[in-house]
Amino acid sequence: MIAVLTVEVRRAWWVQLLSNPPGTPGATYLAELGGEAVGFGTGNGPRSDVPAGAGFDGEISSFYVLRAAQGCGVGQALTVRTAARLQRTGYHAAGIWVLRMNAPGRRFIEGRGGTLIEGPKAVRGHGRFSEVAYGWRDLASLARSCDPAFRSA
Repeated sequence: MIAVLTVEVRRAWWVQLLSNPPGTPGATYLAELGGEAVGFGTGNGPRSDVPAGAGFDGEISSFYVLRAAQGCGVGQALTVRTAARLQRTGYHAAGIWVLRMNAPGRRFIEGRGGTLIEGPKAVRGHGRFSEVAYGWRDLASLARSCDPAFRSA
């Protein structure tokens, strides 16, 4: 149940995520339109429940764009920036998990070349969600799929 993800639960998760020491290979990017936060993407090492033999050494571990900002290139830019960061820190391939019933999210991932990898139900600390895994075997091609002027360190 997604309702168990309270503000307190998510706040604790963000504190942990954003307090990674310098040099940690992961990164979080915030997307803004007109000075307003409209999305974010996070990349790091893979979750422990990636299907055996999947071959993904990195992960786009969280990825959200407000509905009002979808279709404006925000998701594409976040995907590319996160893939480029993962590639620069030594990852070669990345997976991403999405709720099984999130049809728009799944179409977005598939539209960027994500390959479906059937996975188990993912159990989170405060609930059980039915997710599926997708992956990109070549982060370099995903990272190049955007205007080079957008990329930065």
